[in-house]
Amino acid sequence: MFTASEAYSIILVINRESMLIDPIKWEEFKNELLAWSEKKCPSLEIPKMSDNLFIERLPLSHSPRASRTTSHAHSGVYQFFNVHSRPKFETKYLISLGIPYEFAEIINRINSHKRCLSMIGILPNQIRSLMKTSNQTDKGFEELSQELFWKGYAIWKKRKRLMSNFWKNIAPQEWKLHRERKRKQKKVEKKEYQCQNPFHFLKRHCDLSQSMPTPCACSKISKRKTTHRLLDIRCFISRHNSANNDDYPTREDLVRGAHDRGKRARTS
Repeated sequence: MFTASEAYSIILVINRESMLIDPIKWEEFKNELLAWSEKKCPSLEIPKMSDNLFIERLPLSHSPRASRTTSHAHSGVYQFFNVHSRPKFETKYLISLGIPYEFAEIINRINSHKRCLSMIGILPNQIRSLMKTSNQTDKGFEELSQELFWKGYAIWKKRKRLMSNFWKNIAPQEWKLHRERKRKQKKVEKKEYQCQNPFHFLKRHCDLSQSMPTPCACSKISKRKTTHRLLDIRCFISRHNSANNDDYPTREDLVRGAHDRGKRARTS
């Protein structure tokens, strides 16, 4: 089991920007870790200090970045569209598969084509010449080019959507400054306090870790804003029970007022 100081030092290793971009869902992670420890490590215990550091902060709403999935090796001969394969000299390997030398050299040039160009539908001319040797028209070449282009466009569109969501909803305001303003504020920023707290971008709603406050505003406890302001009920009671209430006269008040007006008329 880690001590409280060791657990806190491990958390400090985490960069505050990484906590913003890849937030940790602490409750889910803790439950999965405890479930794993029941079978693999029964003596595992989560330090109370680490638990309090996460609980006293409000979690972020966005999900962390998805980990890169390991792609299976492509067993085909053509690799010009596979972004995970690196161009290399494959002529001898293709000849060992029984491919004639002249075709193996053409396929090697095709596989040496830049992957980024294939993503936008620009294919090597060797494919066209190879298709002509088998008496095929340019229709297949154009269909292959269009298919790769639209697949690459879908990837680019998704990337732009994720980047737009990051800068609109996730990135803090201090990251959205223009480059020229950043250059002018470099001298001022050097004098300011540089916070190293990994929970810098998470709002603190209570004090469970009993940690000392810092000059940064992230160590202060922020009160949750209420949507509706509730009025004190005593203001309604005192207003309606007041003796001199002319806003809502009763029947007795009207009769008494009529008698008073008659008395004033007779005396005058």
